[in-house]
Amino acid sequence: MLKIKAVFLGLGASLILSACSNSTSFIPSSGPSSSKLMSNDELNKNVHVVDINSENYLFYSQAMAESNTQTFLNRPKPQLRLGAGDIVQISIWEAPPAVLFGTTSADSLGISGGVLNMPEQMITDQGYITVPFVGNIKASGRTLDQIQQSIRQGLSKIANKPQAIARLSQNNSNTVTLIADRKSVSIPLTAKGERLIDVIPSVTDIRLLKTTSLIVERAQQHFSIRADDLTRNRMENIYLYPGDTVRVMQDQYEVTVLGATNSNTILNYGDNGLSVSDVIAKTSGLNDYRANPKGVFIFRKAEFSQSKLPSGEATPEVLRFDLTSAEGLLLAQKFQLKNKDLLYVSNASGSELQKFLSIIGSIISPVSTTTSMTK
Repeated sequence: MLKIKAVFLGLGASLILSACSNSTSFIPSSGPSSSKLMSNDELNKNVHVVDINSENYLFYSQAMAESNTQTFLNRPKPQLRLGAGDIVQISIWEAPPAVLFGTTSADSLGISGGVLNMPEQMITDQGYITVPFVGNIKASGRTLDQIQQSIRQGLSKIANKPQAIARLSQNNSNTVTLIADRKSVSIPLTAKGERLIDVIPSVTDIRLLKTTSLIVERAQQHFSIRADDLTRNRMENIYLYPGDTVRVMQDQYEVTVLGATNSNTILNYGDNGLSVSDVIAKTSGLNDYRANPKGVFIFRKAEFSQSKLPSGEATPEVLRFDLTSAEGLLLAQKFQLKNKDLLYVSNASGSELQKFLSIIGSIISPVSTTTSMTK
């Protein structure tokens, strides 16, 4: 029997040595430890890992909120230019004595001279309109002021102090497309400049803003925002540009929770948002036997990140919170999560030892039982 005991103890010893040499594969885990995340050089080449504290909190919280809008924010209203398919109407006035366009008596304002009101005409596919005594004038890609100037220059040598007025009768080229509830609406833009909040009522009830998200697509880039933020943050209420597509969606936002919490789940939330402390509370808190309160991480997608790879490509950021201090708890209470964020709570180092000892105990216990039975 002593030989049996020795065999079991030898087997246990060999397993202990194996576990010590390769504990990461020997002991099951719900994810990487805090130290591994912070010291993984391969990870840090592609991901920016940041410790959140009172000194950098505002920078990172603001950067996260605005980083995906950098190509959209602070852009002035677009200067609309005519395009093929637009319908324009041209009026020409010639000072008396009118040479080309006849003579009229003075009107109620005391203005006299020759007037020509041309019929409306559509800008051709080649981008031209036709004006008497001038010929074809390039209109596509130009403003109304530029067209007026071209007409004046074309008539200046054959008419007496000519003036021209160009008016856009129908805007067919400077439009944005709104898509919502399986329907599509084309909205013409005007010289005053339309913002997001101006066009949303065309496709959805303004009372539903709290559950509405918007995605603006422009030149292979996109900008996403909660519709209700438009009323709280003026910077988010961007100008729309010709060719923009705005997708209006009624959906819920979600955060994924993994690691050493008492419940791993996907949390849905509405317009009021969720803070780090909210998420932990909704998952019944940290697990007393496993959690490392110094290793609470937020994994955030690249489109919300300020960090760049050497290639210039945006890289994801991992934000770490230390909940063992009053400062860390206050920051967790204020820091708002974004849609599709992943909150991960790492295991404490002691929990790995506890699991290791539990495994060893399960090996040695049968040996002790067998020995007792043989006595």
